[in-house]
Amino acid sequence: AFKDVPVLGKELAGLLREVRIQNEVYVLLQQQYYQEKIQENKDIPTAQVLDEAIPPKKKSEPKIVLSTLTGSILIMMICIFILLISNKKKYMN
Repeated sequence: AFKDVPVLGKELAGLLREVRIQNEVYVLLQQQYYQEKIQENKDIPTAQVLDEAIPPKKKSEPKIVLSTLTGSILIMMICIFILLISNKKKYMN
């Protein structure tokens, strides 16, 4: 058994070296894997859709006819007021 000791020591050293190499390769691949996972999570948008959009049952829009009539009446009243004031000044002089 003693005559096989140098051969067994050499074989043990080779096996230990192979284990260390495989261990380093595993650690390197594991680091790259986690770096890619982190990068993948950075690329994913963080906004999440809580509820899907549904169209409204009744349209909502500005009431153009009502706005036009209200504006027209208001402008007519302002014009009449200005005319009355200017006519009153004309007759006062």
